[in-house]
Order: sequence, then C-alpha cells, then structure tokens
Amino acid sequence: MVILILLAVIVVVVWRRLAVQRTKDLASRTELSEIARQELLPTVKVVALGASGAGKTALLASMFHRLQAPAYTDYYLKVPHDQMTVLNSAYRRVSDPAGSWPDSTKTGETREFTFTCMTHVNGEHHEVAQINYLEYAGELLTEEQEGGASAQRALVEYVDSAAAVLILLDGFRIKQLLENSSDGALHLESALTAYVNLIIAKTYPVHFVITKWDLLSESEEHDDRRLRVVRDLLLSYPAFAALVRAKSGQRVVRLIPVSAVGRGFARVDENGHVVKNLDSRVRPAYVELPLSVVIPDVFYQLSHSLERTAKEKMFAEVEDRIKLDSRDFLAHMGRRLSQPTARALRTAFSVVPGVTGGDQLLDLWVQWSSRPLDERRDNLLDQLSAANKEAALIYGSRQRVLDEFQRQVSMLETKFPASRL
Repeated sequence: MVILILLAVIVVVVWRRLAVQRTKDLASRTELSEIARQELLPTVKVVALGASGAGKTALLASMFHRLQAPAYTDYYLKVPHDQMTVLNSAYRRVSDPAGSWPDSTKTGETREFTFTCMTHVNGEHHEVAQINYLEYAGELLTEEQEGGASAQRALVEYVDSAAAVLILLDGFRIKQLLENSSDGALHLESALTAYVNLIIAKTYPVHFVITKWDLLSESEEHDDRRLRVVRDLLLSYPAFAALVRAKSGQRVVRLIPVSAVGRGFARVDENGHVVKNLDSRVRPAYVELPLSVVIPDVFYQLSHSLERTAKEKMFAEVEDRIKLDSRDFLAHMGRRLSQPTARALRTAFSVVPGVTGGDQLLDLWVQWSSRPLDERRDNLLDQLSAANKEAALIYGSRQRVLDEFQRQVSMLETKFPASRL
C-alpha cells in the first residue's frame, strides 16, 4: 500500500508540473483584451481616384495638416514619422506663396499612407481605426502605359479591394467647362470613362469631391448656388449620371467641394495656368469633409462583421484555454473525485504507519493538485473582464468620432443642400 501511495504521489507531482507548464503556456498567449482590440479596430482602405493635376497630393497634405491635432474636431490623424515628413514637405510647398506647386507623382510611383484615426478623451488618447490611403500618378487612370503597366495593375487591384472610393473632380477643369473650353470637356470625359470602368459594378461607398473649389466660387454666400450649377452640369454627362444612379440606390452619394488652399490664394493667369498670389496665405476649406463622409459609411458597412468576427475569435480562444488535456487530468480529478475513490484514498492514507489525519491530508492533496486550474480560471476571468473593458472603450471612442463625423455631415448638408446627389 505504501508503494502504491508513493507511486501515486510521484505521478501527481509529475503531472502537476505539466499542468503548471500548460498554465504558463496559456498565460504567455495574446491577451484577450488585445484580441478584442485587434478585431474591433478596422483597417480601412480608401483610394482617391483623380486624374493627373486634380490636386490629390495637395488635398492629402492639407487634410493631414488640419487634422494632425484635435484642435478643430474630437478626432485627429497620426502617421508614421517618415510619412509625416513627406506630407509636411508637400504642405510647405502648397502653402508657400512664392514657391511652386508640388511635383506630380511620377508614373509608376505609388505610395500608401497609413493614417491612424485617434480620439482624445479625459487626457487619454484612443485609437479608432487605421486608414490606408493610396497616392499614385494620375496618368495611370487615363493614359496607356508601357513601363508603368505593373503600377497600373497594382492600382486596379487596390481599387478592387478598397473599402471606399473618393472620386476627385478637378475644379480647374470644371471651371474651363463652365467657360465652354474644350480642354475642360476632354479632361472630364476621359476621367469619367476611367471611373465608370473601374467602379460602377462595385458595392463600396463612393463620393465625389470637387477640388480647387476656390477657383469656382467667389464667396461663401455664393457657394451652394455655384455647387448647384456644377452639379447640374455634371449630371448632364451620361457617365457621371450613370455612376450616381448606380451608387445612390445603395446609400447617399455626395458632391463635396474642397479647397486645399482657400479663397484668394490662387488664380488662373492670362495663359490659363493656376498660379499663386504672392501676398496671400493658405486657408484650407472643407478638407476634412471627405473623410467625415466616407468613414461612417465604411463603419456602418463593417460594424456587424467586425463584431461577429471578434466574438467568434474570442469564443474560440476561450474554449481553447479552458479545455482540459492529459496534463490537466489529475488536477481535474483532484477537484472531482468520486466518493468511493475518496474513501479508498482516505483509507489508504490512514493505514500508512506514522500518518494521521487522512481526511486533512487528502484535502490538502486535492487543493494542491487542482491549483493550476484555479490559477487558469482566475487568469481567464481577469482577461475576460479586461477584454470587456477594452471593447467598451473602443465602442465609446468610435461613437464619439462618429458623432463628430455626423455633425460635420449635417453642416455640409446645411451649407450645401445641393451636395446630396
């Protein structure tokens, strides 16, 4: 009997060590709160389609400059430092009245900017979403490519996998069109053909952005009337009207005027070129609106799938952590000993020479052998509580930013009733 008990003790010691190791292995895995954060914080791919010269770089740099700190809104944008230097350099060139405009993106050159949308609440900074934004050469949309063919294919693939698209319409070309210039009509028709071919069958949100609005409107009081004229002109083009019809059946489609520099900074000279006024300064207008319009559409589109995926992954992880394997067997048995087995062990302990208090000894053995399960249970409960807090924080931060976006959209509709297509 003594030998039996010693063997039992040795087996218990060995298997308990294995159970402890499993508990350590589980503790080293990704925290449940981190899993919740990874699954509930989306990465959104946004592409701004615009022909060469439409002002994609200027708009991107101006938007980041305005939204780099929570000065105007309840949210702000953060980028990796190397990308910040690129955008900051572009903004310096845009805003310098004595300098030239930024160089156009070279054919075959594409860059993806990673914006992290943040909110600032009670002294703490919280992430809401990551926005991947592609910059590319406008010629890839409208011109036949040879050396840049691979870049053109990459652009098409990016557009296919995007979560949302902003179509940039060059305000300078629209101005030409309003003035009956054939150049304006040719550029617009070429761009619209590319847009229709790329996205008319896609289901993601699409909105139209009129760049260089400062060249089109003389005063704020004149803004909506001017936008109505531009809207009616654009809708007279079958390709534009077809895109609007295809997209408005699924959700609201908007026409958003923006200016990366603001009124008075630039003008069209006697040679038909857009030049800077030397005695002016930049006052960007409405540059945050495209983001305010497109991101809520994406969130509402993704929210159910995000929550479903997060729950499925959390449930799978919890199930894996609580399931027993052979290393947990004795710990499990120590907790759930049958009465006959317990009586037999008590009897065995009681007949060992020099051993008294068999009941107390068995209770100690049960407590000792089941301790790894207790630790695992407590750790799991703590992690579940932390994951719930993380999810609540994400939902609260997201709603705060979405409310801000909605305020800006309401402002857009109030100031520009004609913006709703």
